[in-house]
Amino acid sequence: MFQLPPSSIQIEKILNWRYRDILGSLLKSITLYNYEAIIKTTTKHVPSLIQCLKYEPIWKYTNCVDITAMDRPGKKYRFTIFYFLRSFLHHSMSVVITQTNELLPLFSLTPQFKSAAWSEREIWDMFGVFFLKNNDLRRILTDYGFASHPARRDFPLTGFVESAYNDTLKMIQISPVELTQVYRLYRYPKRWTNVDTTVTNNGE
Repeated sequence: MFQLPPSSIQIEKILNWRYRDILGSLLKSITLYNYEAIIKTTTKHVPSLIQCLKYEPIWKYTNCVDITAMDRPGKKYRFTIFYFLRSFLHHSMSVVITQTNELLPLFSLTPQFKSAAWSEREIWDMFGVFFLKNNDLRRILTDYGFASHPARRDFPLTGFVESAYNDTLKMIQISPVELTQVYRLYRYPKRWTNVDTTVTNNGE
């Protein structure tokens, strides 16, 4: 007897059940979009969950494409961390999401993925999220001795210091930011106030 192939809804239900059955308590929530999983978990479960996603035969997410972060000040866990994983065997991607703050460090993924080292350095440099067991957690985008983390929402757009080359001293000088306010009270002319808007009786 001919049997119809399963619909997309049935496939998503099966995938959802497989994720929950295998990962179990490691999950907080899971959403499937185009057969790709968006998984939310706690910070302490990130290494175990990603280890399972990497070596479980039905997934085989053997490549960490990128790790990035988002800052939402005012929340208890202001930083949202996104791990983008790819399976070359099954031609699929998955996103693992967790939340943390300035005082709660994350475990590094460098034991599982060597490529994660640079992404973790960038997040540490830009957001100030610390990664345990990362042996090379240096700044990667800002200069040596840079204060604070520029990708945080509460970091001023102008920064705290500015650098410029001093031709007299033949060296680069770093000094506090000075914002010139020469044009603060400048009033721009309104061009449209000089236009004659009178209308004659015949409408011309």
